[in-house]
Amino acid sequence: NGIIVSDIRGKILHINPKAEEMAGITQREAQGLLAQDLSDLDEEERRRLYHVFKNKENISHYERLHTRRDGRQIIVSMSCFPVIDENDRTLGVVTEFTDVTEKKRMDDYYVRLEKFAALGHIASAIAHEIRNPLAGIAATVQNLEVDCEEGSPQKTDLRNISHEVDRQEKLLRDILGLARPLPLQMEELRVSDLIQSTLSLVKKEASKRAIAIRTTFPQSEILIRADAGRLRQ
Repeated sequence: NGIIVSDIRGKILHINPKAEEMAGITQREAQGLLAQDLSDLDEEERRRLYHVFKNKENISHYERLHTRRDGRQIIVSMSCFPVIDENDRTLGVVTEFTDVTEKKRMDDYYVRLEKFAALGHIASAIAHEIRNPLAGIAATVQNLEVDCEEGSPQKTDLRNISHEVDRQEKLLRDILGLARPLPLQMEELRVSDLIQSTLSLVKKEASKRAIAIRTTFPQSEILIRADAGRLRQ
């Protein structure tokens, strides 16, 4: 850590090598300077600090932006302690300061990461909520198309709706691929019901590809505990 020892008026008496490096000055250059001249303190802050030290109070971990002599800006955390003589008079101040620029940068980085993670969680939840009614729309449009004549305006409109539903489904898949996985929503399910409801969502795509799907279920129901939404995906 950087250490600067100054008298009560702020005149620098000693500066260690680390303080020289952080302040951007040498021991010789520091002689005759005031400690407050090394910072960007305004007049009000300087008076406040003077009275704090005169009253024999400490300052701990005071963070501020510091501009070095070479123009480089760093964030420093300062702690200041008054030097008291045997007559209880304040003779000077010892200032210890640490360059926390990298730490602050990493703290900000992790805060942004947490925000992005929360945003991903929200996006994933919204995508799941939209996806279920979208599947219902797709199934309804598919059924309506069967009853419309080829080349009719209604058939064209329904195909346009179907294309838009497909586009939104792709967008939702992309969002879900980027977002963090949601917790499983476990429940007891009938396998036959799950398969039938899932097939209703893919029937249109299978028909386009000339794929025939046949199902045969055992007489006794098969029950499982699972997340229906995840299995349908």
